[in-house]
Amino acid sequence: MNLRDNLPFIVLILPVAFSNVGCDVVGLTKDDPTGGIDHEVEFRLAEEHVVSLASEPTNVPELFFTMRTKENLGCGTFRILHDLERAGNEVVIRALEIEEPEFTCAGPKEPATARFRLALNPGKYTLTLINGKVRDRHTATVTKQRVKLTSEEADWTEPTATLYWRHPRNSFVHYCGTTSETKSLCTDFAARLQELPLTRIEVPEEGKWPYPLVDDGHHYSAPPRFYRYPDQQTWEQVKTRLRRFTRERVQDREGIGMEVWNWQSDRVLSWRINRQ
Repeated sequence: MNLRDNLPFIVLILPVAFSNVGCDVVGLTKDDPTGGIDHEVEFRLAEEHVVSLASEPTNVPELFFTMRTKENLGCGTFRILHDLERAGNEVVIRALEIEEPEFTCAGPKEPATARFRLALNPGKYTLTLINGKVRDRHTATVTKQRVKLTSEEADWTEPTATLYWRHPRNSFVHYCGTTSETKSLCTDFAARLQELPLTRIEVPEEGKWPYPLVDDGHHYSAPPRFYRYPDQQTWEQVKTRLRRFTRERVQDREGIGMEVWNWQSDRVLSWRINRQ
């Protein structure tokens, strides 16, 4: 089984306090020395998927803001409580306190985190991150293809990367992991994809790519192949080809994992395909 199949897809959206603000944004006009956390924080602004039990099988990725303490605090769900305020192209995020879990455990220590949607249209935004009297300023330049972060003042916050690529629309990735003896399956299926009107996508050398770039858990893992397809009908043909190829060529599925996964998180996994 592909290890990525075990990743959690149910996203917990942490509570966010919204304020009705006009041009005068509270976070930009005064400090709150009584609030704050005694930790440095890493953050990211990147496009991700949200899947809940009530969601459709596919969904369009959205921009999420995520932050976590650089220090691991303990075993359990430690949360960074925060406020979010917006006015035009100004975004203010204020750290309030660390909420400790109701029950502790004896497992590995983890950082405190916060994660929430931050819908931003293409444009340039000022991100002000406030911790008591300390305020950091970052610039987020958002386009349809990427999110670029530039730090203006950074005393207690740091982006995990300065460039995040968004999911190319109408794109998918083909992962293939096999045994050493059956690695030809990867190139054979890739040849079948060449029969379709697909365009190869080369991963940029800089920045964080939205799809995972590794496929662990097999003796042999082929480099992932990324494609753009012209329409939904072509994507359905991609999925049909993987189902057919698995039934025809993959008799012993132990140690073999092949999948196609598109930008809306619609996937076909070889180990879940009925043999009939």
